[in-house]
Amino acid sequence: MKRRHPASMHDGEPRMKNKRHPFFRIPPLIPLLLIMVTAVFTAGTLYQYRASGTLRTAMEGLSAETTLRIADHLRHFLSLPQIVNRINADAMERGLLPVSDQKVLERHFYNQLQLFPQISSVYFGNTEGGLAHSGREPGRFYFMATEDFRAGPFNKYGLGTAEERGEILHRIQNFDARTRPWYKKALAYETHVWSEVYILFTGDGLALSASQPVRDRDDRLLGVVSVDIFLDHIHDFLSGMQIGKTGEAFIMDRSGYLLASSAPDASIFQTNENSVPKKSKVLQSNSHRIKNAGRAIYSHLDHPDKIREIVSIQFTSGKEKYMLQVSPLQENSGIDWLICVIIPETDYISDILSSQRNTFFIIAAALILSLITGRLIREREMNFRNFFESIGDLVAVTRPSGRIIYTNTNLRQSLGYSREECHGMYIIDLYPEKIREEARATLEAMLEGKQESCLLPLMQKNGKKLSVEARIWRGEWNGKECIFGLAKDIRVQVEAQKRFERIFQNNPALMALWLLPESRLSDVNDTFLQTLSYRKEDILNKTPQELNLFPFPEQLEALTLRLNETGRVTNTEIRIQDSKGQRKDGIFSGDVISSHGKHYLLTVMVDISERKQAEIALEESRTVLEKTNKALSEAIAETKEMALKAERANMAKSEFLAHMSHEIRTPMNGVIGMSNLLMETPLTEKQRHYTEALRSSAVSLLGIINDILDLSKIEAGRMEMEIHDFSLDGLLENFMAAMAPQAREKGLDFRCSKEDEVPSRLAGDAGRLRQILTNLVGNAIKFTDKGSVSISISKGQQDARGIILHFTIEDTGIGIPEHKQPLLFEKFSQVDRSTTRQYGGTGLGLAISRHLVLLMDGDIGMESRPGKGSRFWFYIRLKKTDEEENPVTENRETVTGKDLLAKSHARILLVEDNVINQKVAIGFLQNLGFSPTAVSNGLEALEALKKAPWDLVLMDIQMPLMDGLEATRCIRHPKSGVRNPAIPIIAMTAHAMQDDRERCLNAGMNDYVTKPLNPEALTAALMKWLPETPAGSGNEALDLSDEDDKNKIWNKKTLKEFLGDDRETINIIVQEFMETAPAQIAEIRDLITKNDTGGVRFEAHSLKGVAAHMGAETLSGIAFDMEKKAKAGDLEGCRKILGHLQQAMAELKECMDES
Repeated sequence: MKRRHPASMHDGEPRMKNKRHPFFRIPPLIPLLLIMVTAVFTAGTLYQYRASGTLRTAMEGLSAETTLRIADHLRHFLSLPQIVNRINADAMERGLLPVSDQKVLERHFYNQLQLFPQISSVYFGNTEGGLAHSGREPGRFYFMATEDFRAGPFNKYGLGTAEERGEILHRIQNFDARTRPWYKKALAYETHVWSEVYILFTGDGLALSASQPVRDRDDRLLGVVSVDIFLDHIHDFLSGMQIGKTGEAFIMDRSGYLLASSAPDASIFQTNENSVPKKSKVLQSNSHRIKNAGRAIYSHLDHPDKIREIVSIQFTSGKEKYMLQVSPLQENSGIDWLICVIIPETDYISDILSSQRNTFFIIAAALILSLITGRLIREREMNFRNFFESIGDLVAVTRPSGRIIYTNTNLRQSLGYSREECHGMYIIDLYPEKIREEARATLEAMLEGKQESCLLPLMQKNGKKLSVEARIWRGEWNGKECIFGLAKDIRVQVEAQKRFERIFQNNPALMALWLLPESRLSDVNDTFLQTLSYRKEDILNKTPQELNLFPFPEQLEALTLRLNETGRVTNTEIRIQDSKGQRKDGIFSGDVISSHGKHYLLTVMVDISERKQAEIALEESRTVLEKTNKALSEAIAETKEMALKAERANMAKSEFLAHMSHEIRTPMNGVIGMSNLLMETPLTEKQRHYTEALRSSAVSLLGIINDILDLSKIEAGRMEMEIHDFSLDGLLENFMAAMAPQAREKGLDFRCSKEDEVPSRLAGDAGRLRQILTNLVGNAIKFTDKGSVSISISKGQQDARGIILHFTIEDTGIGIPEHKQPLLFEKFSQVDRSTTRQYGGTGLGLAISRHLVLLMDGDIGMESRPGKGSRFWFYIRLKKTDEEENPVTENRETVTGKDLLAKSHARILLVEDNVINQKVAIGFLQNLGFSPTAVSNGLEALEALKKAPWDLVLMDIQMPLMDGLEATRCIRHPKSGVRNPAIPIIAMTAHAMQDDRERCLNAGMNDYVTKPLNPEALTAALMKWLPETPAGSGNEALDLSDEDDKNKIWNKKTLKEFLGDDRETINIIVQEFMETAPAQIAEIRDLITKNDTGGVRFEAHSLKGVAAHMGAETLSGIAFDMEKKAKAGDLEGCRKILGHLQQAMAELKECMDES
């Protein structure tokens, strides 16, 4: 029984007979040739047509998907700068963001960079050309600012530790924000605007600025606020895209300049003959693909400016063909770019190209064979079969009934069947069973010409589906009627379609697809349905009018008009309504696309209803905010007025204290000074007792004054630490020596211990440390009648910030009741009135000590038991220094009479207008072995310094005609006419406020002592600043009548010992020395100015050796002193010696000239 297949279209066909048809036995040459050529050409043409259509569809689909991804990314990327600009401009207009405070603006912009990582930089240019800029670059943030917030020098700073300006990374001399493109264009358009793409002034990239002018409420221009986005971001995005296999994309502007690309070999810069970078045009690109794509644009469209809709162009680069799709990207505020996507045909048709070559070979072979013999029909049939075997599509030949009689290898491999299995099947068996009826109807419609292709999937042998696009047509096979079937594998296109579907369905915006020309709804995403409260089945195939989407018909008409004119709508604000009639605001865009021969309108709308409502709420709150701001402004004004009054009162208090300090200290200087001088004279026991009481009372009064002044500094927040290197051992030794007499007088055991781990060389404020110890130890001795007072020092934690030292002072005194202890460190606080009457004191010492300890990053406390004694402790943080360094405070050796005798010939000039103070100071100096000269004001001091050499000046501050500060500035001036502008000057002043010392040192003085004069302090200052070789002794030594002293200046015998009596050589060496030595001294002076102790040490060492060989003993000795000072790092000592070095050189020259 003959088997009848259920899918057969006709009855079974008989087997093909082996006997040849008479037509094939002796074929005439011309008919055979025509048959062969026609068949091969038809098959090749048909294949080419089918392949090229499918290829173009796939390439257009990939280009459209790529363009949509790029456009969506760019629109999102370009929206953030506009939002940030609006925020900043609104804050500046309201006065909430001060436009005059450069650092506040930089910090505010830096916070915005933290909030919006997509932004490269935020900045503001004011009307004076100044700039405040915060930005990011790979791996770090930075600030850029003009100096003084105006046009001029421009610095780029790194990010500091406190998120403020750090070190300077780059500097430009001339910068004016008003000349930059972003500033000028914002003012020209008076609204939010994009600048032209421009090259960064650093020359290392392209940037685009979104700028907006800022005006205050009176419409006065404040400047321009701007946000930078570097196009490197777009370039990185494009480079990270996978466009097919080897596709590329680039973005250009309407002028033809390349802005960004995915091609690694495409540069956006060109360098002219002066090595100045400029933007590269597409036609000048070093990427061959992009350059040829640009040529194709200009060839087909004359100029990119004419592109108003999506354009597809085919072009050739080298031996390869490409499809180029160009899509405009436009924004209302100035963006007008072109998105260009390049798809190589080789990504899709490598197999097709191979088949084409085989096809042309077959045609050529067929022509040659036909000319040779027409009898080789079988060979021609085999070539025809080879053609089907070589193409990349799936090919099948069936009888009209549908039974398969031929399949190519590609079909069998794709579906997994053998040749024998295929030839036992019907074509309908290749489709899944569930859709076979649909497949049969589709195939019959295609044979009848009612349908062009079939997109139903085929079924592989393993049960998997294969996506294809199939076409069939009638023909002949071996002279019999047959049906040819060709199926194109469209899995890539289907996958691309699925990706588009995912983007379409998962997009947070409302997306819809409308079939043109009637604009009937073809598809929508879930966001569209959820936002507008529709069901999909209720709205498909309906128009916007039928859905009543637009409550305002004129909006729909305007959109339709724009679509008809340009084929697209971008970023247009519209209002639609949902199924319940509720209004929705949105940003609308639409593009016309094509698919499978049909035209659609793809629309996207971002719902901004909540933002609109927020804007309305913001506008409503503005009124409330303005009222609040007004009230706040009034409160701030009132607060400022109160603060101003408080500041004035504080200034008046400071001025009063400074004045009273000077007025009290001036007579106190006389009282203490005269009593000290009186103690040096022969006195009776009674007179000495009265004099000591007078001096003790004056010293006590001075201590009270000092405590009050310290307290005023603390209350004003102006107490500062002076950090210097010092020796802790030296400080403790001097302190114990000073306090021991008080303890010895009361018969107390007074001792001090220090752990071995405690370093001796430290850096800190040694004077304040001594003050703390004086207050605590002084109290311990004062309140202890018997027993002991001890001091112990131990080492605490050490880290990068320094070392902690713990100090403990214990006594066996009267102790302190527990309920009084919490008040002990308060101002003017004492245990009780009885102790005040018995022991005296103001109650300020411990309060001041507590503040000093806190300033040294420490703490202070105590424990006590009444009748048993007290234990006070404190710890402070100090810096540890190199053991080799020479400290400048408190480690000074005790000054001896021998030391002062060595300097007793020094010439000291005393500048003091007060006669009593003159006498006190002269008396002190005379007791020390000096013979000072006194003048009454600064003018007299200048005249004295011009006439004769001096070693040191003691300078009062407040004097008539010319005060001490002005006189010092005049002395230091190089053209002052004084003999030694670098002479040491020590200030003597009754002022004791915080700024007094800084004022003296800033004027050029070397040191500072306060009145009443303290003999120890004055002696220490003299020892510190008096030169090793006083001018007074030098004047005597340089008397050329004394041959020995002349030899000290220049001992000619030294040279003769080296050179004999060769006078010619001696003269040459002397002449060369006189040329080089002054230059060496000038170099030393410059190195001192530059604080280069290493250079000073080297030059002084060199000069010392040369001078010694020359026999210039005085010059060599002074150079040696300077070498030692430089080695110790004592620049001040070098400055003092410099004048003597120059004087010794002048005297040496004079001596050599005479010889």
